Amino acid sequence: MDSPLLLDVIHSTKSMLYDIRDLSRLTRKKFVDKYFEEFFYTQISGIIEQIDLLLDGFLNYMKSTAVVTRKDTVNNLIGKAVENNQHKLQEKKIRVFKRLEKELPETVVPDEHMAFILDSIVRYAIVLMPSGGDIIFSTKSSFVTPKPASETAMSTGEDYSRKIVEISAAYKGSYEQHGMEVTSWPREGEASLSLVLRLVSFLVSEHNGTMEHESDETKPRGQIVLRFLSERRHEVHYQPIDS
Repeated sequence: MDSPLLLDVIHSTKSMLYDIRDLSRLTRKKFVDKYFEEFFYTQISGIIEQIDLLLDGFLNYMKSTAVVTRKDTVNNLIGKAVENNQHKLQEKKIRVFKRLEKELPETVVPDEHMAFILDSIVRYAIVLMPSGGDIIFSTKSSFVTPKPASETAMSTGEDYSRKIVEISAAYKGSYEQHGMEVTSWPREGEASLSLVLRLVSFLVSEHNGTMEHESDETKPRGQIVLRFLSERRHEVHYQPIDS
């Protein structure tokens, strides 16, 4: 029996138990023998409580042992970063486009760190760009084969190829269309903007990733490319009981 059907059976059983309990309450004060009435109600309530406890325990067991496989983490976190900054994006009329690879492999980066990296990049682009600009997110995976560290390693014939996950954030806008002077907009070299990228770069390197940043000093456009090793392990976690 599959899990969804089993859950439906359990919930239906619990519902019927509650109906029996309510019915037993209605029978109170309907018996001629008051002692038997109390005995009957007490026994029915006790049996229902025991069955209810068993069903709740089984439900919690199913939840606590159900394996949840990590999937599409990077793509989902990009969506959350955009959603978290939606108000500022709308305020500056910045459009966001996504070209995301389906079934993108997981990376070695913890979710919290990846969320910080992506959110910082979105905020960086928002501050840097004028109204009416575009942010284009893209993700893809590819294989790389690093050079073995020694001749001995090379002779073993082992497969050293690793999958790389690439995240690209391209941002572009046009000063000319707004009739603005270049000097009236933030420059990427300014201390606050530079510090944001340094924090991102530091966190990327902490997870053995690489970061490339290309920009145009005369126009509000550029691209940030991140590359991380994919996670080789089949990473799973368990959902909390109260979810």
